[in-house]
Amino acid sequence: MSTDRSMYSTLGASEIGALLSMGLSGIVVAQVYTYARRFSNDPVWLRIFVCAISCVHRYTALPPLSLFDENTHRICELAYTILLMIAMHAISVTAAARIPASVYMCMLVGSITGILTQVFFARRIWILSGKPYITFACWVLAAFRLVSSVVSAVSSFRTAPNWGDYVVSGTRTFVTVLSGAFAGHPTDGCRDRQTHSVDRSNGSHDKARLRWQSYTLPHAHETYTTVNSSASMAILILLVTAPDNYAWLAVLICFPRLFSISLLTSLNARAAFREDLESTLPMESIRFPQVPAAPSDIMCHAVEEPRYPTEAL
Repeated sequence: MSTDRSMYSTLGASEIGALLSMGLSGIVVAQVYTYARRFSNDPVWLRIFVCAISCVHRYTALPPLSLFDENTHRICELAYTILLMIAMHAISVTAAARIPASVYMCMLVGSITGILTQVFFARRIWILSGKPYITFACWVLAAFRLVSSVVSAVSSFRTAPNWGDYVVSGTRTFVTVLSGAFAGHPTDGCRDRQTHSVDRSNGSHDKARLRWQSYTLPHAHETYTTVNSSASMAILILLVTAPDNYAWLAVLICFPRLFSISLLTSLNARAAFREDLESTLPMESIRFPQVPAAPSDIMCHAVEEPRYPTEAL
């Protein structure tokens, strides 16, 4: 593969991915702000987990710029790319096509974001279903993805000095993304199946259903998880069928944002679900105390206030 073609293809794909990632970054920031304002009473470990995901998101906010220089993340992405295209003749094509170490770090950190998100949802499946073997299988796949991501990043850093070599020897990337797809699809499938089984076996006000839906609003959350799984399969298809056009790179750049949005959407949906319950579900029956003999004593007995089913959430 020629170095010229490698650089031009990488530039176009990375810029498309960067523009999409910039749009998704705004969604992540808004979701983090909403979570911090509404759920300050969540367990400490959960708040630390969200904080870690947010920090990872900030670190990988501008990964494509490190294709050309490790310090160019301080410059506007689009303006820098236009500058490159205008002054292309003054740039060393060989230097532009070389992959700096920061690219591998961004990809590795982005993979870890996806792994942490999958582990989080696998734990939720365990809490709901009470079947540890499902969670164990998802954890094994996530651990395999973590190991393959680290091995792929280290091996690529040593043996693939430019993007052309990286695509030619793309077996490691294929295995890493494939393991991520296998880890994501069972997790999404088990979660959806568990939601529908709860709907079929319990009433509309069943505690198990409220407990499950307090962590996820199905319509919004399933949309993002489906996008995550579809994106992983799209990378596999593009990497196999058309590796030279770097379309898989554009999708890969958006990966960390998609996982972060999926996680934060599932957490923030609890507020919307509570509001919906309080406005639509009937209140529990009000129990009045026994009427005393003396009419003057009636006012001394307080009437029990209605309770909403969202108190447990």
